[in-house]
Amino acid sequence: MDEKVKLSAREFAVTAAALGAGVLYGIRDPFFGLDSGGIAMARQTAEESLAKRGLLSMEFDGSVTPSPELAQAVGVCAACRRYTVLDGVDRGAELPHACLYEAGDYSVQLVQTGDDMELTPGGGDYIGEQLETVLADGGTAEQEGFLTYGVLAAVQGLPADKGLEKL
Repeated sequence: MDEKVKLSAREFAVTAAALGAGVLYGIRDPFFGLDSGGIAMARQTAEESLAKRGLLSMEFDGSVTPSPELAQAVGVCAACRRYTVLDGVDRGAELPHACLYEAGDYSVQLVQTGDDMELTPGGGDYIGEQLETVLADGGTAEQEGFLTYGVLAAVQGLPADKGLEKL
């Protein structure tokens, strides 16, 4: 997969759940404040949106299958072994939330502004550009306090209907 993928936060979470993710590291809960009925409606809306764009196929039995391209991009995020999160403020303006996920030989950069997410296979360069800006201003990423790292033993997968409950 070489192209960027644009998703809403809920589309991202629904796809990850369909792939069996139990936990999404570095991602804010897009279903916060919804009861189980609200989550079910939001899930259906996200699935229909993805299906209209050809990124997900919906079966008569209610199961869903992400396209191979979408499954690869979101799958790296959902099954990552290492991740880096960037959150910060530059000259009073909040920077977009960014995560870099690595799983095996694959990496995906996720940049989130509001509800919109852009996934870039191969890592992209947003996080690196932001770090260069900080370092050029004479600081370090640790001093600025907006970079966190995580190393995971594994992300335990759950069936899609259980994965969404955990999100």
